Amino acid sequence: EIDYDIVIINQVNLTNNALVIIKEMQIKNNIKVVILKELYNLIQSNVQNDLNIDTSLSIPFTQQSVLNMIIELYVSKNLDARSKKISMKNRLKDIPEKKILVVEDNELNHKVIAGLLANTRITLTFVTNGQEAVDVILKNLGFNLVLMDINMPIMNGYEATREIRKHKEYDSLPILALTADAMEESIEKALSSGMQGYITKPIIVDIFYKKILDVFTKKKVKIDNAHADKTTTHNTLEELSVSLGLSRCDDDNDFYKTILKDFKIMYTNSSITLEEVCKAGNFREARTKAMDIKDVSLNIGAYNLAEYAATMEYEFEKGDRSQWKLLIEQYTVSLAKLFKDIDKYLKT
Repeated sequence: EIDYDIVIINQVNLTNNALVIIKEMQIKNNIKVVILKELYNLIQSNVQNDLNIDTSLSIPFTQQSVLNMIIELYVSKNLDARSKKISMKNRLKDIPEKKILVVEDNELNHKVIAGLLANTRITLTFVTNGQEAVDVILKNLGFNLVLMDINMPIMNGYEATREIRKHKEYDSLPILALTADAMEESIEKALSSGMQGYITKPIIVDIFYKKILDVFTKKKVKIDNAHADKTTTHNTLEELSVSLGLSRCDDDNDFYKTILKDFKIMYTNSSITLEEVCKAGNFREARTKAMDIKDVSLNIGAYNLAEYAATMEYEFEKGDRSQWKLLIEQYTVSLAKLFKDIDKYLKT
């Protein structure tokens, strides 16, 4: 006899014998019973009353919705108020007064960033090109962070950053690239110009907040010879934010490790799958798969992979689909790095 943890009911006409067996399993093994949401109205009320249903699952379901279901089943729904997860935005609200310089030539992006950081103690200053950024920074106005667009008129983000790093007093000023190009070549170029990281456009809200929180809560990073120090606070794990992943699992370390193991199994062949659907020209399906990867990555704290997936999602829907091979290639590299970090963490 096999011991199951979860039973998913997906048939309308359940036999009485099946119901008896499932109920016995509930009593004996404390299994969780999940029913497809569309069947609620079709199953007779006496069955619903007789069978204790833990949750439901909507059709069509994705890997993300299944993961959410598992989290719902095994993480307490009635957490003490003190232990409830504090949102990224609320954590930013607790940060003391800071000043951010936003170097971006798109006024719509100005409004987006201003909206995301509204009601915090962060003061924003906007300029529209790299030369203006250099001029403003050299006035020594006490900026704590610079968000630097890469492609701008007059002086681009790379050039502006190199100019800023020529002045030793600004060696430790954090500069994050704002870029729609998350390819490794562009990121390496940003880092070698003196930046310390990047935020992709279009902006993913959770990642945006996370990156800014990282800057304001970590120790200042000394930039040596215009190369960024990639040291992280998570036991040298560069691809996996353990604290955030754990917070999604109610700080249950064993459960988090189970989720990470499942993630590896579910996405080991994801690059091959993406390549197959793109080869077939089915970019709508490719976009859906990329969106699914992005959402799951955010849940486990794999923010770098989420950014690559978000870039694929955008490009498959609206962007340059002819670059799909390169997009998947970069995603594959990021996934391999993440798997190494997951393996490291699983050994702890």
